[in-house]
Amino acid sequence: MLFGAYRGQKISLPNVEITFEDMEYKIGKKVITKTEPLYYTYSIFSLFDFANVTIYHLHKNKKPILCCVNCKKFFIPDSHVDENTLSKTIIEKNDRLTCCQECNAERKSKKTETNLFGYKRIKKNICDNLRKKKKLSELETFNNEFQNKEKSVLQKYGNESIELIEEKMTKFMLEQKEKYYTRKKK
Repeated sequence: MLFGAYRGQKISLPNVEITFEDMEYKIGKKVITKTEPLYYTYSIFSLFDFANVTIYHLHKNKKPILCCVNCKKFFIPDSHVDENTLSKTIIEKNDRLTCCQECNAERKSKKTETNLFGYKRIKKNICDNLRKKKKLSELETFNNEFQNKEKSVLQKYGNESIELIEEKMTKFMLEQKEKYYTRKKK
């Protein structure tokens, strides 16, 4: 029984036939011959055996299994961290968060969209304040005004002039903030 990639779970591997081959390595002027496994042949009879063999080889080859932050599918990245080297240095840094280029592009566009427009932070503050004060009718009115204004600004200026959209919407949001924060209590 092997301790595997699952935490606390034991992995049992099915019967295996290993084929070895002599490999030659040149180190400087010396040629070193080592006998190393060429390939493994497993006797797999169930899906459980297949999963255990797969996890064992991923662990053996120091390959992590990650979850894509965009589509939530699991993937094995091309680069990985090798912490068991003699010098204890990291050879490659695994900084991938997404499984493919499409997910990466979608994530970047979502991140840019949420981080670019500062006026959305002001909107969130106003909405939170109105919810906190339990002024739900004013919150609904504010949301409608915001959606109408944002739609008209986006139609007028298009996606090419992001700075202008940001400027116009920030000005509108500061007016709204003043309107909803400085109201006198009845």
